[in-house]
Amino acid sequence: MLDDRGFPRQGYGLRCGGVEIGHVTSGTFSPILGKGIGMGYVRHDLAVPGTQLHVALRGNEARATVAPLPFVKK
Repeated sequence: MLDDRGFPRQGYGLRCGGVEIGHVTSGTFSPILGKGIGMGYVRHDLAVPGTQLHVALRGNEARATVAPLPFVKK
């Protein structure tokens, strides 16, 4: 889930501590949450809810937090 403005898109890089650690597999804007959400592949030790990451957005970086699925409870 993005903490900053922006939309994660397929293929965008995921970084932790300035090091590329994975990539976004799918992402979009969630009108219910009012922010960008996405899924991606990262190392197992970084896939813990609450982990802070960065998403490479067209030359910039946006802060993101690993969240458990589903993003929205029924």
